[in-house]
Amino acid sequence: MSSLPLSAPRSWPTARRRRGSILILVLALLSILLILATTLSFTSRLEMAATENFARNVQGRFAALGALGVAPDVFLAGGDETTHFLQSWARLDSTGAPRTAAG
Repeated sequence: MSSLPLSAPRSWPTARRRRGSILILVLALLSILLILATTLSFTSRLEMAATENFARNVQGRFAALGALGVAPDVFLAGGDETTHFLQSWARLDSTGAPRTAAG
């Protein structure tokens, strides 16, 4: 049984060896570019989600601040057309039944 040579035979032309090494180099560069493109895509998706969350947070904060400015006027306006939790229908007695105006 003969052993296989560990190096290329001397009969191979040097141009073929150069093409093979260039092919390996190009494949390595393409792999690196693919990894960079995938990372960029993933990062841009994360940034987009973070931006949407920030915008929703700001919108919710200003909606709450606007409601805080209007709430005292609504509750202090009185009248029967305003519904609030201090009305008799919103309160429960000790048995869990709604309190009536008489009770």
